[in-house]
Amino acid sequence: MMILTEGEVYVGCKAILNRRGWKWIAGQPPSGSDHLPVVEVKWSGRSGKGSRGALKPDLIGVKSGRLLLVECKSKHSPEDVKKLRDILSDRDRLRELRKELKTRSLLKTHGLAENFPEHVCAAVAHSGAVVKLRKTVVIQIEDMTGQGSVHLPRDPSEQIRELF
Repeated sequence: MMILTEGEVYVGCKAILNRRGWKWIAGQPPSGSDHLPVVEVKWSGRSGKGSRGALKPDLIGVKSGRLLLVECKSKHSPEDVKKLRDILSDRDRLRELRKELKTRSLLKTHGLAENFPEHVCAAVAHSGAVVKLRKTVVIQIEDMTGQGSVHLPRDPSEQIRELF
């Protein structure tokens, strides 16, 4: 198995999920520029301006009124799994995410309800060996054309099964 760069994983992840009906509304590619806007998930306890303490998902997608946050790395990254878990388990961060998406008109533009937090799921994409996770989708990328596989969490909901 060839290990891809983070940029190659980013491109491959977009391709594999495009074919599964996902539409990309925001992103933070490793090289720093894409046609997608960058969305920062701040936390309400921070003070001052700037990005300190903010989390920036590599990709944010939408499908069937559901939001997907994706982190891309060359190999499996427990830190990225934790980053996604930190966002999804924190009501304040979800509120800040909603506020950021609303400010950029990304909710209405892409048909997302303003109370979407119960409709957010997470995925990690990489080119390393597949590690099955309890609550997170794993996308194993083989190349930039989107060859690879999608692995659902250990006990996926019916909604997750339908989305992937």
